[in-house]
Amino acid sequence: MNLVGFTLGSSQALGRIYQAKEKAVSNLASGQKQDIAQTDAGAFSFSSRVASKVKMDQVSQANLQNMVSYTQSQTQSLSRASEVLQRMSELTSLATNGLMSDTDRENYNKEFISLAEQLNDFSITKFGNMKLFGAGSGGIDFVKGSNGLDYTNKIGLSSDPDTGSILGSDVGGSIDLNDADVIPDGDNSYRSTIGSSSYSGVKGTSIYNDLTGNSSGIGWLKASEDAVSIAFGWSITSDSFDVEIIDGTEGGTVAYVQSSVNTGTHKADVQKLVIEVNDFDPPYISGDRIIAHEMVHALHAQNTYFGDPTGDGSSSANWLKEGLAEFIHGGDSRVKAHLGTNPSDDDIQQLINEIGTGNEDWSSSEQYAAGYLAVRFLHSEIKEAGHTDGIKHMTTWMKAQFDADKGSSASGLNSYLANFLSSRGYSNNEGFIEAFKGGGGLDPVADSTGASLDLENISTVTLSDTETYNLSTVEAATTTLSKLSILIESVASELAKTGSNMSKIESQIDNLRLMNLNHKAAYSRIMDADLAGESLAMLKADLKMNFHVNSITQAKGVSQNVLSILFN
Repeated sequence: MNLVGFTLGSSQALGRIYQAKEKAVSNLASGQKQDIAQTDAGAFSFSSRVASKVKMDQVSQANLQNMVSYTQSQTQSLSRASEVLQRMSELTSLATNGLMSDTDRENYNKEFISLAEQLNDFSITKFGNMKLFGAGSGGIDFVKGSNGLDYTNKIGLSSDPDTGSILGSDVGGSIDLNDADVIPDGDNSYRSTIGSSSYSGVKGTSIYNDLTGNSSGIGWLKASEDAVSIAFGWSITSDSFDVEIIDGTEGGTVAYVQSSVNTGTHKADVQKLVIEVNDFDPPYISGDRIIAHEMVHALHAQNTYFGDPTGDGSSSANWLKEGLAEFIHGGDSRVKAHLGTNPSDDDIQQLINEIGTGNEDWSSSEQYAAGYLAVRFLHSEIKEAGHTDGIKHMTTWMKAQFDADKGSSASGLNSYLANFLSSRGYSNNEGFIEAFKGGGGLDPVADSTGASLDLENISTVTLSDTETYNLSTVEAATTTLSKLSILIESVASELAKTGSNMSKIESQIDNLRLMNLNHKAAYSRIMDADLAGESLAMLKADLKMNFHVNSITQAKGVSQNVLSILFN
């Protein structure tokens, strides 16, 4: 009998049986198929992906729960703002009573001003360290950044007197332009077509001569035309306009361009340039810059679809119109007047928020400053997209579209952003304003694919121009009442957006919860051990092992008996 061969064969069999038992015990102990990587590589790979997706979706779910709290805080803040506006509206209605004494009206006005300050404070409310309204960086980073407006190093400092004009060194020009030379003196060779003019008196005559360059005047018109043509690529057209120099109220509207818009084509006809004598009384501190501002409006109207600047058929985009007009001569001094020399992020954010939707009527200095900053930001973003001439790339494109009669929808800001700034993440006017105000970057990751949940940007409202909107007189109160109605509607619209956001977030949370259940079930079907099967496998291994051990023991006993017989 070959005992050696018998023993080796049995030992190998015992090893295999022991491994089978060990696998069954391991699977039973862990509850999962520990050897699936060897037995079914495809199923193992799939289960690994499912397990990773489940974990990532759980993280996304937790993040979305945080966004629920954030959105609830926005809703509460807006609701409080609505209450403040309702109270302001009540006070304003009371103040329109012509029989009320000035003392009583002043008492109302004091509370009104206090409420306006509360309303402005809502714009910088925070959720932890995150702003509720304008939580991204956007305009703040631009204003403070060394490659943008560079507020800290440039605005208002004697070492860099540049005004912030598009023609100056701060935005790519060759030299610093201070208040005295930002718009160089012109001559009497202006190209605009003046249909008629009206002025009287020594002051009126002097202003007209300085406008046109007649009688050795300064030549503001020629200087402004040259500046706008160089900066924006817009040219003078045959569209004539009148010049009216009137004896208006000092401290009122300094100058304005009046245009009429064809509602069908959205093209504009410039009708007249109006200048108020008392605000141009020599010496002219900033007369050339004011005329340049107004000539931007005139040439903007003559070279683009002025009645539909975004191309959506409804947005006025006053921020763009006024921002471009400020950019021609630079608004750094205006910005500094509001922010000072060392503004906090909250100070900058509050000024940026003055842009609102960008479609409001422009009246306050804060709005002009915000519009100017937004255009400077756009100028920078266009350069970052690879167009070295910045805002001029956009304005010349708009003119080319206008000259080719492409229509407003194909020639406005929305079309430009979609065609040229998609690499910067912009597709329309609303999205750009959102990014400028800092609303970008708040869309949470929706699931494990990394896709973002597209939420509405939420803004609050402010009322900083209390010089215009107050209760000091019946007339002012009446004007204020109309303004408050607009603000109340704006808050109601923003509250509707928070409701929409909350619905999206909660729907996605429910979707993730359901998907997690399904993925866990799929993972379980692949990875969970079969209790009955593994128990049976362990029992079979035990039986086989016992059988083999007994067989070997008996074989050894037989061999010993045979040997004893042979040697006795």
